[in-house]
Amino acid sequence: MHLKGYQATTLDDVLRDSGVGKGNFYYHFKSKEDLGFAILDQVVSAFLERTLDPCFSEASTLVGPTRWRNSWSRRSRGPSS
Repeated sequence: MHLKGYQATTLDDVLRDSGVGKGNFYYHFKSKEDLGFAILDQVVSAFLERTLDPCFSEASTLVGPTRWRNSWSRRSRGPSS
């Protein structure tokens, strides 16, 4: 997905390049879209940890970026997750 983009990458491409079988893939993800959301969650979380978390260094205020991150993650998946 990183090289060809989300739309141009097929599930077969992902499975072939990762060496993961379809059964294992579907055990962890419902669809290619779910995999895409999982990747976005990791990218956004890493970004927030590097940028926002240092701004809220005290434990009592650390809830701010963490709550925002969790809220973003729930919104990005929609109401069915």
